[in-house]
Amino acid sequence: MDAIETPMIQYDFGNAEMEDIDLVPTYDDWLLVYNYFTNYGALFPRATGFDAENMLCSYYTKPAGFRRLFQASTEGSESLGFDSITGPIDHVQPNLQIRDSFQHIEELFAFKSMDLAIELQLHIDPDDSPWLCHLSARQREERRRVFWYTFRAYAMVRALSSNPMHSSTVTENVKYPYSICDPFPIFSNADHPIGSQLWNLIGRVKQHWALPPPHIHDLFTSLLNTNLLNQLKHLQESAPITHLFFFEHPQCISSSDRDRFMSQTMAIGSELCSLNLAYHTTNSVFFRPILFATALPSCRPTRLSVSNRDFVIQVLNKCVDAAWRSLSIFQFAHYLIHGEDTSHLQKHDATFFDVFYMSIYDAFEGMICLWFVACHMDSEWRPYLPLGDYNSRHERKHLECLIALYMEENETIGNANGLAVAKLMAEMLEDMKAVADTQRKQETKANNDQVIGCFDTEKNAEPVHNLKEVRCFLGLLGLDIGKTIRIDGRTEDSWRLFWKLYA
Repeated sequence: MDAIETPMIQYDFGNAEMEDIDLVPTYDDWLLVYNYFTNYGALFPRATGFDAENMLCSYYTKPAGFRRLFQASTEGSESLGFDSITGPIDHVQPNLQIRDSFQHIEELFAFKSMDLAIELQLHIDPDDSPWLCHLSARQREERRRVFWYTFRAYAMVRALSSNPMHSSTVTENVKYPYSICDPFPIFSNADHPIGSQLWNLIGRVKQHWALPPPHIHDLFTSLLNTNLLNQLKHLQESAPITHLFFFEHPQCISSSDRDRFMSQTMAIGSELCSLNLAYHTTNSVFFRPILFATALPSCRPTRLSVSNRDFVIQVLNKCVDAAWRSLSIFQFAHYLIHGEDTSHLQKHDATFFDVFYMSIYDAFEGMICLWFVACHMDSEWRPYLPLGDYNSRHERKHLECLIALYMEENETIGNANGLAVAKLMAEMLEDMKAVADTQRKQETKANNDQVIGCFDTEKNAEPVHNLKEVRCFLGLLGLDIGKTIRIDGRTEDSWRLFWKLYA
């Protein structure tokens, strides 16, 4: 009836050419996607980054490539290297979980998609765009969500990539997503964009620390001469209190804290662990090069000026606090999903606490800080450290459980880079055990240049030396793990020489 009553002039026929017969969608194609979004008709079709109901209604008019990606997703196909397809910038939107063999494509896809979003002026809020006044509130919200979803993919890639290519993206002009009812809620609850903005800032800080400063004294002032620190403060202060997990002791989340975090998550209706992990990890990424300076004899407390010494003490507190709070959040999420008593959590709510796959890089960042403090930091700095023993058997047991979880997960899904990161964390833990047994600090230079790049999934995850650097937030900045393992990367050698020159 709609087709009969709608004037023909309202239809857009494009170039009026007939589609390739092999690409014409069938009813079975549509039904596959419909079942995917509605759980076989049990739910209203919703998605986070686009209008799923509208997509189903206009499925037959969508481009063939767009429909094919949805088919690949709903059929569980990995032929394109995608885990889930969620929507377009107009028609094609970057996926968030592209396999490691597609890393280069992932980077190009994310960066080009962000450029396309800017070209389409998605970075200007629809409410502030007079040329979009004809759009309904529902259509404007979809446009807004497409931008934030695209930016999320871009920020994730930028935080992990060593490629300096980036878009000049301004997000301050776009409002955060909100709920639209017509008459039912149209979109799924979106993760707060603050997390994406923090990832984007991590990418900028990573570029800042890509090369060491000219002199050791510049290490203490390098960040202060940029606006990056102000951006960090602004983002952390603008994060909604309702989305943040506050707990008093960094090494422990009490039962009352746990209940409060669960209530917060249920009230928001989206996953909050990844946002809180990014909140703490950003502090560590910002200041870790300064933390590493505490391994140098030339940077002992007695050899620094009062101002630099006080600054380093602040850095110690920030990095260590961030590492322990991240570990506590991991333990909280693991307790809810894999703990002995999971009766307090409904099955359909478990996804809110299933730690997002990016979390392995938060775990790696926290692990690096704890490993450095236990194995490399000069003993003269230890009295300035907050909290207690950083290398106790009890704490190492928690770290061992976390590493085992990531080992199993990344072996199961075939994530080569994630498996490489997990194995590096395991080697760090062995370092910490060795230091606890011998009470001697590790040497900072590897005797054997065993280079860790990543693992080749086509060769049963066997290590491939000198293949490529491990993707992570900041890397080891030239330090070696134990006596045999050295990370290969663009900037590792530069930092390794820097520490040697100013030792």
